[in-house]
Amino acid sequence: MLNFNKLCWVDHNETETTKDVNNRIELHLINKDDLISKVIHNGQCNEQIKCYHNKYRTADGSCNNLINSRWGKSFECVNRLQRPVYADGKGSPKVAKSGKRLPSARLISNVQHSSNYSASKFTHMLMQWGQFLDHDITSTAMSTLKHVFDCCFQSSHECYPIEIPKDDQFFSQFKSRCMSFIRSAPCSTCNKHREQINALTAFIDASNVYGSTDNETRTMRINDETGMLCSQRNGLLLPPPPNENDNDCSTRNHRIRFFAAGDVRVNVLPSLSALHTLFMRHHNSLCFHLKQINPHWDEETLFQEARRIVGAQLQLITFKEFLPLVLGNEYMDKFSLKLLQSGRTTYNNSLNPTLISEFSTAAFRFGHTLINGEFHRIKSNGESQRYLLRDNFFNPNPLHFGDIDNIIRGMIGTPSQRFNPSVAEDVRNYLFKRRHEKFGLDLIAVNIQRGRDHGIPGYTVFVNLCFGINITSFDDLETLMTRNSAKKYSSIYESVDDIDLYSGILSEQSLPDAILR
Repeated sequence: MLNFNKLCWVDHNETETTKDVNNRIELHLINKDDLISKVIHNGQCNEQIKCYHNKYRTADGSCNNLINSRWGKSFECVNRLQRPVYADGKGSPKVAKSGKRLPSARLISNVQHSSNYSASKFTHMLMQWGQFLDHDITSTAMSTLKHVFDCCFQSSHECYPIEIPKDDQFFSQFKSRCMSFIRSAPCSTCNKHREQINALTAFIDASNVYGSTDNETRTMRINDETGMLCSQRNGLLLPPPPNENDNDCSTRNHRIRFFAAGDVRVNVLPSLSALHTLFMRHHNSLCFHLKQINPHWDEETLFQEARRIVGAQLQLITFKEFLPLVLGNEYMDKFSLKLLQSGRTTYNNSLNPTLISEFSTAAFRFGHTLINGEFHRIKSNGESQRYLLRDNFFNPNPLHFGDIDNIIRGMIGTPSQRFNPSVAEDVRNYLFKRRHEKFGLDLIAVNIQRGRDHGIPGYTVFVNLCFGINITSFDDLETLMTRNSAKKYSSIYESVDDIDLYSGILSEQSLPDAILR
């Protein structure tokens, strides 16, 4: 197996040493069991699913826990660490502590998160694995608006557009004052407040390869005696999307250049499409070799055993090689996240794996600051070709032209951006830009707005929850971030308690041996 740890380190020395923030502040982390006990479980009105003995995981994540069969299932309500702070107490987007409107999410992006590129000691593969992993465990279901195509020009109670400042340094040249934003779909709960839906299984189970429902999994399979996944070009590329009411791989329209995979976001970046392709090929290779070893196995056994191996490998890469780089050894030890050298853990049927809203809405989006606006395709002879992210959203052409190996070498051979408040302009001004367009969306503004949409409490609430630190003024922030960052917040927000969780996380200084604090 590839050593992901080696793929994520750039072969050069750090140009700037990380400050030892442990000397600046004594951390008072609550322990793992206390944190778990604080999770707010949403009372869902659905009955438990009847489970049957099965050697393999279900596609939708149900029946992983035989007592609580819906825990971790796709299309279920998320849980929370803190109760939401909706403006009306029920579901209206969050407002400031004073009751006034919060500052524009785009304004915060401009002041606190404008680009100032600095290379990290990690390669772009680290960022890309984070996105690939994210697409295995979280996808917030969106509201469907009939007859509403742009929330800037049409009104709906599910619209929550982002105001663009009149003097915006980028968008003002296009006379754009509004960014369309649709609220996340509400989940049916027994609670009295609005909650959101995770459309994926909450487990690291390779649902981004196989799908998070039975139907999605069926559309990915060839359904012959091989147990393999659908593909094209003699197994080299992912398949095109399925035809309506027809899942047969052989009848799909191969003139469509977009790809189909277990997660619908497969086409967002060429580098993401490349990882999806890699694991499709890996599954099919496993099926081929398993059949040689076990010629008596039928199609279902081959498929499920290969799926089982791929899911385990995703878990192994994540816990052995990805998380130690992100969290550092201290946190890996403190929260018992390191893999055992021998033996095994026992199943804890009281541990709810359901996705936590603050994690998916804010914390796990930390990786957006690692995105480098410049990607590279590196040939086997070392020749490198640069391409800009802003020009390659939803662009599958490089894969059709045989560039998958070059794209993967490029991720391994070029650095990501350093974790800091600065975010690449390619996602801050050009997110999802089409080729004929001059601008796109602002990912940071969208993330901030999403937190308000979900009623996520302010940054200071979680500093107190996780570190035991009571922040009462903007000056107090200097224990967690630079003085410059704290000063910028004081110029934007009315109260320190209004700072949005996502923005605050990006502004923290890293621990010495980790990306995050």
